[in-house]
Formats: sequence, C-alpha cells, structure tokens
Amino acid sequence: MAEKIIYQEELDTAETVVYLTDVMSELSAEEFDKMSDENLRQCLRKLMSLHMAAGMLNDLSQDQIRRFDEAAAGI
Repeated sequence: MAEKIIYQEELDTAETVVYLTDVMSELSAEEFDKMSDENLRQCLRKLMSLHMAAGMLNDLSQDQIRRFDEAAAGI
C-alpha cells in the first residue's frame, strides 16, 4: 500500500490486510515460497485494485447497478 497513495486514500489498511491474507491463504506454502518478490508485489497490487474497484460499486443506485450489470453482461 505504501507504493501508491491511492491505496492509502481509498482502502482501509486493516481490512485490506485481512482481505489479502484470506486470498493468499488459498496458495499452498510451496506455491507462496516459489513466488518472486516482484511477482508477489504485482499480485498484491492487482488484488488491492480489484478490492478498491469492488468497493466503488457499493455507492451505485439500483438503476446504476442494473445498467452496470447489463453492460458487464455484454463483455
């Protein structure tokens, strides 16, 4: 989170640590140990971005959610 200020501004640190820990716990210890530091950082950045984007949907109205769902269905 220290690398990008947007993560600091948009994400709750404690909640994000729990989220990342939960997601990464799906990996076996062997898989985790094989990851390079850069690969791990890249994976965590993607997960934080996804977590941040998902949170933005919480502020949408029902109509906006319906339109989003319709648009996403076409992808």
